[in-house]
Amino acid sequence: HEADLAATERRIEFYSDKSGWLQQRVKDGFDEVATLWDIGQKLNDERATSDKLTILVSSQRYQIAQHAGEQWETLLAYLEGVGELGDQVAQR
Repeated sequence: HEADLAATERRIEFYSDKSGWLQQRVKDGFDEVATLWDIGQKLNDERATSDKLTILVSSQRYQIAQHAGEQWETLLAYLEGVGELGDQVAQR
């Protein structure tokens, strides 16, 4: 799921950039409102997918961490990118 989430975040970035560019073109008088609407829909879909994948990834990390016994909180922090395994694992 993490790879899917990363891909979705890249598409969100792309669609956001394209949306901004199209909005500027519409302001400048070009008639691309339909294209802007399509990009807005794609951007909304990707944001929804990102939210869904974020929840799935979080749940998956928690499930994996539960297999670490007493050290589950340490492993969860590591999987979330906010902690290190370091000496705690080496001591075991």
